[in-house]
Amino acid sequence: QLAPFPEKLRAATATEDLQTEVYDALRARKTTHVVLHAGAWPSRETPDAVRAWLRAFGATPQASVGTTEIWQLAP
Repeated sequence: QLAPFPEKLRAATATEDLQTEVYDALRARKTTHVVLHAGAWPSRETPDAVRAWLRAFGATPQASVGTTEIWQLAP
C-alpha cells in the first residue's frame, strides 16, 4: 500500500481517504518520523507532493543532509 503512494500523490490520484488511511497506518505502527530521500526520484514533483502531504497532516521538518530529510509526524 505504501510503495505506490508517493507517485499517487504526485499524480493527484491519492484520494483524501487514502491519504488519511496511509497516515493513520503510520501512526498505528507508532511511527514518529519519516525519512524522505528526495534525491531518489527523477524529478522534484514527487518529493514536493510528499512534503505537501506531510505538512497537511501536521508533520514538521526536523533535519536534512543533502537531499535526505527527516520529518516528525504529528501525534
